[in-house]
Amino acid sequence: MDKEALYTLHSGLPRQSPGGDATTRRAIEMLPKGFNPRAIADMGCGPGMSTMVLAESFPEAAVIAVDTHQPFLDQLADAANAAGIADRVSTVNRSMELPGEEPGSFDLIWAEGSAYLVGVETALDAWRPLLRAGGCIAYTELVWLSADPPEDALNYWQEVYPDMNTVQGNLDIARSAGFDVLDHFVLPPSDWWDEYYSPLQRRINILRMEEGISEVLNNAENEINMYSLFGGCYGYVFYVLALNTRTADVSRRPA
Repeated sequence: MDKEALYTLHSGLPRQSPGGDATTRRAIEMLPKGFNPRAIADMGCGPGMSTMVLAESFPEAAVIAVDTHQPFLDQLADAANAAGIADRVSTVNRSMELPGEEPGSFDLIWAEGSAYLVGVETALDAWRPLLRAGGCIAYTELVWLSADPPEDALNYWQEVYPDMNTVQGNLDIARSAGFDVLDHFVLPPSDWWDEYYSPLQRRINILRMEEGISEVLNNAENEINMYSLFGGCYGYVFYVLALNTRTADVSRRPA
């Protein structure tokens, strides 16, 4: 993969995966009643659309936005400054596994379209110790929605994302990792078309004259076409989890 070409394609886009402000707020509403996090980490935040909604929804919280692509973090920092919340939103250029971070650092960990980068199991195992007692995690993940997807769709995603799981498979992973599932839901098609693919297609059209990135552009258009044909058999699912009390107690028990 040509990372520089990929970053060129995604430069200036509002999102790096399907999602939407309304969808982020819907997931927030699924958190426990009265949940009032003071420390939030938005892992793999990209340009920070979800970060801004989190900061708006929890005005008493400090939000750390984590990504490894500095231009995305700069874009978010500018947005936070313009919104007058730069004092509560900080950016960190680090791996979203946050190695070396103090245990119990966060009340809420958020990850829209990013957990797959390290694998859902790896992500949940890395993030669980970072939560305080009563902490929650919310993340989106690409999954199969059909038990028998068309062969073309199956072949495409087995090449692009061979670890793609089912809705139930990810529920099982979450529970095995020490979490209770508060709720989950499928992201609507508008989060794909209006929020992600339409801006992406416009960007592709602009970059068609650029040399050296045609392969990345073709791959992106192929993904868009695949969703237009087979989007009903796969999609993103939002999972909202709470740290299992028994697991939390065990993880904090003295050795």
